[in-house]
Amino acid sequence: MYDVTHRESYKAASDWIKAINMNVGDAEMVLVGNKIDLQDRRQVRDMDGRNLAQEHNISFIETSALRNENIKEAFSMLIDNIMTKQI
Repeated sequence: MYDVTHRESYKAASDWIKAINMNVGDAEMVLVGNKIDLQDRRQVRDMDGRNLAQEHNISFIETSALRNENIKEAFSMLIDNIMTKQI
């Protein structure tokens, strides 16, 4: 997860993904851009998140914890990915 209003958290996300892959192996992940309710403070575009997720071959979604927007969908996406992998 990264904060769409904080570019540094987005930049760190790639390192986090690499660390998970190195230490855990083949883990299912969903990249989540949070705080989309703060559009006037946005520093990371939706397309940037999509590109990062595509680069690492993982799913992507943007959320707002404050507005409870796409929270269930993010967890559902992760669960669906895990279930599909096990089939």
